[in-house]
Amino acid sequence: MQDDGFRTTEVCVPGDLVAYWQKLENGGRRFVHVGEVVELRSMLGTDVKIPWVLSKVDATSGEVLHHFRDVACDFDTIEFWTDRT
Repeated sequence: MQDDGFRTTEVCVPGDLVAYWQKLENGGRRFVHVGEVVELRSMLGTDVKIPWVLSKVDATSGEVLHHFRDVACDFDTIEFWTDRT
């Protein structure tokens, strides 16, 4: 992603990517899933916006719109990436 001009961001907007990482025993990490932020939904009664993501769940199904933490893989870290200037 860095080769394509993306960098991590604390504030995501639609069009940004969300990357899911898993820690390795040797201290490194590996990428396990990615999706695109397509919507920010307000939590009821608050100004908090929650990212909703479009991603492919597995090799046999299509893309699914889901809450950014609702993925079918084991992950330790979530990062949002953007190419916005």
